[in-house]
Amino acid sequence: MDKDEEIEQLKKLNELFEESNRAAKIGVWELDIQTNHIFWSNTTKVIHGVEPDYIPNLKEAYEFIKPGSNLELVQNHVNNAITNNIPYNIEMQIIRKDGAEIWTRARGTPEFKNGKCIRLFGTFQDIQDQKEKEIELINSELKMGAIFNNNIDALFLTSPIDGSILRANRAASELFGYTEQEFNQIGRNGIIDTSDPKLPELLEKRKREKHITTDLIGIKKMENDFQ
Repeated sequence: MDKDEEIEQLKKLNELFEESNRAAKIGVWELDIQTNHIFWSNTTKVIHGVEPDYIPNLKEAYEFIKPGSNLELVQNHVNNAITNNIPYNIEMQIIRKDGAEIWTRARGTPEFKNGKCIRLFGTFQDIQDQKEKEIELINSELKMGAIFNNNIDALFLTSPIDGSILRANRAASELFGYTEQEFNQIGRNGIIDTSDPKLPELLEKRKREKHITTDLIGIKKMENDFQ
């Protein structure tokens, strides 16, 4: 392979690399510590919402970072990388050129020579979609938690493996007289009359069908049984 073919091959590999990174929304970057010169790949520029011919500089790069704790987080990790040769992998918010705030993941690796950092390099990823899904999941869990806790019926979340009680709502505590911690300790067998002949069949049915509706004899704390 002659020199021209090698150059052409490298060009094709670079195009494939850029395309795969574009699909994953992952760009690369590099900072020359001695000159403060910054390189951003095309995908990194897209993430920041700037034109392909945009030439970044250190001052403007920091200005893209959302002020406050985000900026402090980045500065601390960058300084630690340069001073102590410690890589970083952080999530932070930036403000794109169009004013949109997005979540990103920044990875940075320092390169040292003769005991001194000469450059930082790494990747920059748009994780906004992932963050939105995480926030949606958290909100959903909070909503379900509120419904669970405030339900007027006694509700339990139990393990199908050993019958341990993972969670119990306020109505369950009021009905049985146990705290949630006590429910965790005594398990399902501590609140249900296990001598009930219907119980084995019902548990097997629940295992098959994932859901059953029935009446069982419950055991209150230091009180009589109830149904």
